[in-house]
Amino acid sequence: MKNRFAIAGFVVCAVLMIGARQTAIAQARQSESHKWEYCALTDSYGTGTREKPFGIAVVTYFEDAGERAEYIRVDLETSRETLGRFDLAQKKAFAKALAKLGDDEWELVGGAPSPYIKLSTPGATEGVAIFFKRPKRP
Repeated sequence: MKNRFAIAGFVVCAVLMIGARQTAIAQARQSESHKWEYCALTDSYGTGTREKPFGIAVVTYFEDAGERAEYIRVDLETSRETLGRFDLAQKKAFAKALAKLGDDEWELVGGAPSPYIKLSTPGATEGVAIFFKRPKRP
């Protein structure tokens, strides 16, 4: 009786180990076959007039043929609180760009200096672009 349980336990363990190995091999093959596409949030700024400030965020997509820029605009509603608030317009455009990238399934990779950079803080000598990746779509 003990031998039957030992044999049954051995068979179950062997099946689980083989299944786990096959899953690991399939995952490794899948990750090797992934090709990635990349983009970066490279600029955001507030502009417009004192009465009608708006923000722009720039997403740069890196493609085989070069780069392509997409401009994401946010208009502030006119009120006493938004008069001349270029900083608020910039922050809203930045937030809208990040939300759009998330909705489009882009994954944050990190930030780094880059020749495409305009994002910076006052007094900084360099800005930092925020880079994203996702599996390349057919």
